[in-house]
Amino acid sequence: MDWDHVVQLRAEGVGWNGIAAELGLTAGGLRGMASKAGHTKKSVPEEYSPTPQFEHEPPAPPSMEDLFALAKQSAKVINQIDPILTHDAVTLDASTPIGVIFVSCAHLGSRFAFYEDFERIFETVMATPNLYWLSLGDDVEGFLPGFLDASAVAEQAIADPRVQRLMLAHILDRLASEGKLLAGCASQHGGDWYRKKTVDDPIKDLYLQHGVPYFDGKGLLTLKVAEQSYHIALAHQFPGAGMNPNHAQRRAAMTDFPSADVLVQGDKHRYAVTEYSLPPMEFDAGLRPSYIQWLVQVVPANTGPDRYSIRGWSRGVLEWPVLIFRHDRHAIAASRDLQLARLMMEKWR
Repeated sequence: MDWDHVVQLRAEGVGWNGIAAELGLTAGGLRGMASKAGHTKKSVPEEYSPTPQFEHEPPAPPSMEDLFALAKQSAKVINQIDPILTHDAVTLDASTPIGVIFVSCAHLGSRFAFYEDFERIFETVMATPNLYWLSLGDDVEGFLPGFLDASAVAEQAIADPRVQRLMLAHILDRLASEGKLLAGCASQHGGDWYRKKTVDDPIKDLYLQHGVPYFDGKGLLTLKVAEQSYHIALAHQFPGAGMNPNHAQRRAAMTDFPSADVLVQGDKHRYAVTEYSLPPMEFDAGLRPSYIQWLVQVVPANTGPDRYSIRGWSRGVLEWPVLIFRHDRHAIAASRDLQLARLMMEKWR
């Protein structure tokens, strides 16, 4: 058997039936003989199997130096867009005492918010010289379908979230136009909810547009009033809870902010301002300008009685404290009465 001839015919595409007919054999018999001889596979001449030749070469992977340079540049850009502050300072070149009203949980857009009282307080702040606004969060009611508390918020909200944010935008615009806006804080309503779902925080963006500090968690704001410096530790909510008001603030003073003059948080439903006397050793050694520490708790500005507050916590009462900081010596006073606070700023010499 001329197997070279058979292989050639197979390479040219001739089937076993055609080859068998040419040789006078049956196709089955020919295949059996070819199998024993090891020629059942169709042999293809080398010229029928060319190797692909590509003009381009695969790019080399980036070096470690390239990757670190990219990472550092990307981190720089993202941190410019979304700065994360743990501390900041603001200077007020005052020749008289100044006041700061600490607001929390205005819940603009909620059916239970104190709108009349909010407007009165806001307009009083705008009309009072040397009185500044610092928000501890929950400025709007917010709403985000699919989130854990969506049903509760949907029932309480009376305005589209975009309308709520527009209300806040107008308020911040007016405060900033008069230089009265000091800082803002992250919180659940309208901010954290969106960030957890979309990565964006529209409330933070509103504050950053005005160039004021915005704290994504607990932070330390140094308030410089003329020659005096006051350290204010603040958060929408410090870790920890207890039966006594200001428990979380006292805990934060021991763990994170031992040198703070004021520790203030929002979110809680019980108003409290405590003038706390520390052991005087650090004061005597010149390490503190005062051995007095203020613990402040700011309550929400929504009234209830909604189903959620009457089941689990007390109703909000609109009591936003004003802390007054002297410019000529290290001393603080506090009042929840705006008119009394205004009088103290004018007469406290």
